[in-house]
Amino acid sequence: MVRATVQPLMLLILWHCSKLEMARDDLQGRHLKLFGRWPKMTGSLVPLQQLSLLTTQVEMLIFWTPFVPLLGFAILAVALANLFMFDAGLWNFRVILPTDEMNRGAAISTSYLQFALWSGSFFQIWYAFGTKLFGRYALLAVHITIMGPWAKHFLPVDLARRHIWTEHQTASDVQVIEMAIQLDQEPNAS
Repeated sequence: MVRATVQPLMLLILWHCSKLEMARDDLQGRHLKLFGRWPKMTGSLVPLQQLSLLTTQVEMLIFWTPFVPLLGFAILAVALANLFMFDAGLWNFRVILPTDEMNRGAAISTSYLQFALWSGSFFQIWYAFGTKLFGRYALLAVHITIMGPWAKHFLPVDLARRHIWTEHQTASDVQVIEMAIQLDQEPNAS
């Protein structure tokens, strides 16, 4: 809850005490610097960092919400506060984000989220059977139904994937590494 309330308020105060950098090229962007001199105060608005934070929040939702439902509401509050801060930085404080190739290819790591989903599932089943939870067999049946390879035949996984994540919004870790290698090789080739 501190991340959803106190941190955004402190950032807004710091952003009000900051000045926008002088005009620079698109590769660098324009950020707020505290009193116009000190470090960038809006570096967390860069898309790679935003998507890393979002991936962590989704992982926490998957892993902990079944055990502590109120924590799910807190994590959603953090995500909404972060979205508000991102919009405020871009629209109210006129921060311009860098447009380098890595940020254009920024995406939620689907392999990381799959790992979080599987580990969360195993943890939930282990906890349910370890504590002899009343609905442990129902939980096991749900996990087997949803996590099994047959799930894609009757669950609308592909439909949800098409509507939630477009082709440009998802990238595997391999794709991100390949883009980084290509960027490193381009200056050497010319």
